[in-house]
Amino acid sequence: MCPPPVSNTQQNQLQASTNRVLNIPGQIKPLQDIVVANHDGAWREELEIELRGENGEAFTGTITMTEAKHGIYRDCLGFEDFKNFDGVRFSYKGIRLVTFKLKEQMDVDSLIGHQYFDYKRPVKRNGKVEFTTIRCKIRGLRSEGLKDYLERKEMKKSMIQEDGSTLVRITGCEYRVSSEQLKEILSHWGEVRSEPKEEVFHDPHDVDGTNRTGVYVVRMVLEDEIPELIPFNGLRIRVQHPDVKKLCTGCYGQHLRKTCNNAGRTWFDYVEDFVSENPDIPKEFYGSILERMKKTSTTRELPKRKPTLDDFNVPKSKFELDLMFKKMLDCGIDMATAAGIIKERKSKFDTACKDFEAK
Repeated sequence: MCPPPVSNTQQNQLQASTNRVLNIPGQIKPLQDIVVANHDGAWREELEIELRGENGEAFTGTITMTEAKHGIYRDCLGFEDFKNFDGVRFSYKGIRLVTFKLKEQMDVDSLIGHQYFDYKRPVKRNGKVEFTTIRCKIRGLRSEGLKDYLERKEMKKSMIQEDGSTLVRITGCEYRVSSEQLKEILSHWGEVRSEPKEEVFHDPHDVDGTNRTGVYVVRMVLEDEIPELIPFNGLRIRVQHPDVKKLCTGCYGQHLRKTCNNAGRTWFDYVEDFVSENPDIPKEFYGSILERMKKTSTTRELPKRKPTLDDFNVPKSKFELDLMFKKMLDCGIDMATAAGIIKERKSKFDTACKDFEAK
């Protein structure tokens, strides 16, 4: 039976107490188990589960469909039948997610007692069955307090160590990138502290027992800001770590897709800017993508809207201009060459504006 709803006065008192404690180091412990639930009901058609850690460390692998459906949905969450089960999908949003699609909406707040749970995962190794513990959390339950804050803080701490190294996750490599190539890629933005480790998932029904994913994790000391997307060997490699700046999926700018006005930019535009901003990277690094760009350059159309400075990576202020000069100088470009690159971009922008107005 659910407890009665917490009144607004009680919630305000708890929030005020929490705020005072957060501002005074060393007094968090007494409140770390406080979780106040709102039981008005949150009816949803999906149930998101975070895979937060494995055996006390950050979770960097994946699980199978069978493990998700039977091990988590049925055994851990207690859904003994699958009458309301309509599918499962996997994703990564800073943390590995398992999303269960439901046939009918359910009040997910009713699962508050299972908000944090452990999945005992059977793994077959060398003919023996062992168990690992995966720490899970149901995402989106309407609870407030310090427990979520402390869990997130502990998870980020496990990704960033005391020596300054960060756990970096690389996707999009497929199977055409070796460990040496991967280290060569990442070394342009910092020091690689560990061998790249490929994420695999264990399948007890498979003779070999493991399956490759083409997703790698590695520890790095980041010396420069590493971009989220890197063109390499004809591939589009995605970099994920706690402080990476997310790119718009429409124009590859550093803003949200819903606020994007650069509908005319393409992946080739991004690569062109990437090449000019990283002149120390040899052309062989990019593989076939530069050749494909040359073949399509004559057929690429101008955007139907009026071009913007962002379309051509032209600085809009003195601050942006100084920052761009600094990045180019750090890459070994002399001042005259850097000024020429920016002038050429501005010239292309002016030409595009004239062509747009002429139509």
